[in-house]
Amino acid sequence: MFKSIFENSRLIGGEILELKDSKGGSIASFNSTIPTEYKTLKEIERLNGSKGKIVIKIAEIFDKNSSYPEWKTYKRKCFYLIRTHKKDENKVKVSIVEGAFFETIPEKDLISTMFQNIFNKHAKEYPIPDKVKENASQVFQYLTDHSLISFSQDIPKASIKPRLRIMAEAKNEGNPHWEKYNIPSKTLNLIIKADNESKTVRNIIEERELPIEIFTIAHQNDGEFLVFSYKVR
Repeated sequence: MFKSIFENSRLIGGEILELKDSKGGSIASFNSTIPTEYKTLKEIERLNGSKGKIVIKIAEIFDKNSSYPEWKTYKRKCFYLIRTHKKDENKVKVSIVEGAFFETIPEKDLISTMFQNIFNKHAKEYPIPDKVKENASQVFQYLTDHSLISFSQDIPKASIKPRLRIMAEAKNEGNPHWEKYNIPSKTLNLIIKADNESKTVRNIIEERELPIEIFTIAHQNDGEFLVFSYKVR
């Protein structure tokens, strides 16, 4: 997690970086969070329980802006440090990837659709009245908050506290190291959405004549991304 900046009467920066490490070419599963373009510290705290609180406490110590009321609630850009083939020095790839690469539909739509799909599978296996089927989709539109879904449930007379845990796996098109994206082996990469910010990065690299290859990849579900690739000798 990077330090926040107070500028023009508001907090900016404070980007969040999450590590995903794997032995093969696929990305390790996202075990407790859904990868998104933006997150708040409040979400992280609620989703990760005691571990999340420890992370926030450490961040408070190092960030001088943590006393601002909105410090936990303003949206921070998310990046993911992806390493694949970590034990093979000839195949290893390391990339810092913008969260937009994974969030190709809004998180709230993803979650509500997930519950709808679960209901549809039940409807195929068990008799469910048509009226219930008609109303179900309306209900699922309101089940969208990941942090509320992941809470442990205290149910009267139950001796356990059940908890729903949403995990996520990247499909081929959601894996920046997918062979069709042609990210070279033995490289360190920055992969960001092809927009004005990426153009600024590109201009800096070209002006300084840095030894970084620049190319684009066409995300199957989310348009064009710029890749800034440094080859490790």
